[in-house]
Amino acid sequence: MNKKYVIICYTLSILTMACSSGDDGGGLSGKSVVINNNGNTSDGSRFTALDDKSFYLDYIKYSVKNGHLSVTGFDKQGFKGVASIYSNITYKGNSYEVLEIGGDAFTLCKTLTAVTLPINLKKINSQAFGSCENITSIRIPSSVEYIGQGIFYDCKKLTSIIVDNNNKTYDSRDNCNAIIETSSSKLISGCNNTKIPNSIMSLASYAFSGCADLKDITIPNCETIEERVFYLCSGLSSITIPNSVLYISEAAFYNCSSLTTLTLGSSVENIDYAAFDGCGNISTIHCLCSNPPSLYNSFDFRTYAKATVYVPKGSLDKYQKSSGWKNFRNIVEE
Repeated sequence: MNKKYVIICYTLSILTMACSSGDDGGGLSGKSVVINNNGNTSDGSRFTALDDKSFYLDYIKYSVKNGHLSVTGFDKQGFKGVASIYSNITYKGNSYEVLEIGGDAFTLCKTLTAVTLPINLKKINSQAFGSCENITSIRIPSSVEYIGQGIFYDCKKLTSIIVDNNNKTYDSRDNCNAIIETSSSKLISGCNNTKIPNSIMSLASYAFSGCADLKDITIPNCETIEERVFYLCSGLSSITIPNSVLYISEAAFYNCSSLTTLTLGSSVENIDYAAFDGCGNISTIHCLCSNPPSLYNSFDFRTYAKATVYVPKGSLDKYQKSSGWKNFRNIVEE
């Protein structure tokens, strides 16, 4: 065999391995490491023992849990940059797969800029990356079977979410930049660039919480908008609740401080506590409901004084006498 050909093939093989490792924060990690009894590692990564079942590798905390490893935290003093999470770790003579990102594992990690998740990951628990304000993109492996609430809560710069096409539980249909539970068509988590597909049946709690640069969103035909879905979405200036929605849950639009125009669909029956609290700049409400929806301290006190509420013809008297709605100073028919 030609010697030059062998060298070229070997070089290409090395480059392919480097690209597939996902160390640049844009892909998935298939990395493995052996931690020797003396604390040295097979790849030169930094190891620090914490207790019999927990340790740091490159300032990321791993914990033994039910025969596998879970990422459970980070060293607040030492960690920064890309979290390239291992897929397999040999520790104390035992080989463990890294199958889980624990709840709040990276919460408030301001120095985290990118994440490469292990290719065999099964679970990402609630608020795993909460308030990681410098993450811009994430890729969810095909192996993931469970995702908790608000995993990207208050990730202000997140603009790209991609679920691997081979995942059987979740998808990112129509290039929507979101995580969707395939069986229920529930949108689990979105970002600043999400376009909600028309096929979506519901929006999960905390789905867009903290997406400060979300400027425009079209809500599909669902029945319920769950709690804190658009919590702290300070960039939204107008919102239309479709006619299919019956219930707007607690704090659903809390502190959407730029919101000026609100349209409530004809089927809304209940608007829960603080649904629009902190939205003190609302100046126009178009309520298409013939019967006033039930309110439970749903609006900011400033809205009652500032906003003009437009209601269907023949319903003015009902709104003026309805608990909650009668607090609005300006109610007119349209």
